Amino acid sequence: MKKLILSAMVGTSMAFILTACVSPKTRQLERHNQALYPTIKAEINPNPTQKYDVIIDATNSIDGLALSELSIEFTSKCRLFLRRIPATVTISEPLYHKMPVAFQQIGKQKYQATIYKDWLIDKDYFNHGQNCGWQTPSIRFAFTPNPNPYALELSDSTDIGRHHETRELLADNEPYQGTFYFNRLKITNPRISNIHNKYWAELSSTDKWYIDEVRPHLGKIYITATPNFNKSDMNKKP
Repeated sequence: MKKLILSAMVGTSMAFILTACVSPKTRQLERHNQALYPTIKAEINPNPTQKYDVIIDATNSIDGLALSELSIEFTSKCRLFLRRIPATVTISEPLYHKMPVAFQQIGKQKYQATIYKDWLIDKDYFNHGQNCGWQTPSIRFAFTPNPNPYALELSDSTDIGRHHETRELLADNEPYQGTFYFNRLKITNPRISNIHNKYWAELSSTDKWYIDEVRPHLGKIYITATPNFNKSDMNKKP
């Protein structure tokens, strides 16, 4: 019993010490920013010019696999302070914006879309005294097979501003090229994901981890994003 009481006293004392380490001014800033963050929204640029021509090709996958969803995700370079945990870390969050992207089918399992790197306005969203800037956007895509008795979805995302495998930054005029792999056998015999609580088949950005027995059964999805910054479309809107 004495040990239990002592442990409780130590725990309470540590919690008090850790709480006391954060000044009232910091706690006030936390409350202010936590209320402010959900209200800050990215603003759409009505005249984007930094165009990417995107091609998504699933002809080397399986028959019936079709693109069902395409979107683009932006993350700001600056972050807003939200919370200080004493003796550990400072928690801050960037501004995040996701929007759907229209696409058209240009082949049996081939699709085309246009996106813009500057689809969002660069401004001082967090009142830090300087514009935030945006990371290079990521493309998020989802494919569904037909027929689809398991309500299966193949989905992933990729940063078009980085090399597909090395993740090194690409030059502004350098196209993104990436291949995503999946085991065709998992489409006809999928497994239940404990995380997603539904049937799930994994996409991989590399084929390095597949064993030799699986390689003949690999399906492939190719994505290219070619910058075309010189041909601006001043009237194009998302």
